[in-house]
Amino acid sequence: MTSDGWAERSGVGLVPRGRGSGLIRGCAAFLSDVPSRGPPPRRSLIGDGTDSLDRVIDEGTRWRRFAALLPPADAGEILDCWDIGEQEAGLDQLVAGLLKHQVPISETVRAEIAVAAEVWGMRTALAPGLGRCLSGGQEDVGLRLIEHADTVPLPGSSVGDGTAPADLLVVPWIACTRCGQVLARAHGQEPWGDLSCLARHYVLFFPGRNTSTGLFAPDSAWDALAQLRMFCAQA
Repeated sequence: MTSDGWAERSGVGLVPRGRGSGLIRGCAAFLSDVPSRGPPPRRSLIGDGTDSLDRVIDEGTRWRRFAALLPPADAGEILDCWDIGEQEAGLDQLVAGLLKHQVPISETVRAEIAVAAEVWGMRTALAPGLGRCLSGGQEDVGLRLIEHADTVPLPGSSVGDGTAPADLLVVPWIACTRCGQVLARAHGQEPWGDLSCLARHYVLFFPGRNTSTGLFAPDSAWDALAQLRMFCAQA
């Protein structure tokens, strides 16, 4: 007991005299109600702030479709990566498997894999390998991945007409061969001249027109692709 009315109790330091036991009982009751910490939840699709079970189911369905492109043993590894929340490793194995087994893919599937890589922060790492994956060969009318190493960014003002941020640089990314629209990533420019690693926005526009048809948040790549596909289907 101290001279100023505080009592020292093991494990809790100094507590007011006469109130220590109540404080300890309260802390014990609180801690008894706190659930034990389990394994971290599996990461879900990055969305626009409105993630829902439906969005996660859509992503899971798409992931299984990607896995089905590969032989069963490789497909199982891709699905395992999804189950344990290692989407980045799964995408890396997916592209490596497509190259190893020389699996031809449609241009639409190539574009979808590119968006998945973008969502999970693997676009830069996987773009070269994804570009080398065999094409399906048949005439594929629909989506097409158009970005390449020499793609020149466009000023935001050239595609936005006040909608897309004029201070950003727009990189044409995926085109619709039916309607002619392009899905692009809008990046900031770093002080040393490079584009920002992450897109600030996604933009839909018609080349040659000084107006955009859609502007999407930085966590809405799938929403932007869905909008492009809707326009493509209506063309």
